[in-house]
Amino acid sequence: MTLLELVDALNTRGIGLQARDGRLIVTAPRGAATPNIRSELAAHKPELITLLSNPNLRFWTAPDLSKDDANALDAILAEPPGAT
Repeated sequence: MTLLELVDALNTRGIGLQARDGRLIVTAPRGAATPNIRSELAAHKPELITLLSNPNLRFWTAPDLSKDDANALDAILAEPPGAT
């Protein structure tokens, strides 16, 4: 698994990472960190710590939208400019 594939898998499973004092801190819902995920985290640990320790690097992911939020967003985007 590549580093990008691992990050995607972690995001999908709700697993968070932090680097603190040269250590990799993993927060995960119960059962989310499968043996395969743990193995991949160990394999990519040095890279992950380096990336997460970089003060110039920021990760951002869009929050999940509820069905109501998605419908409201669709309605806003469907309006012609200046209609509000």
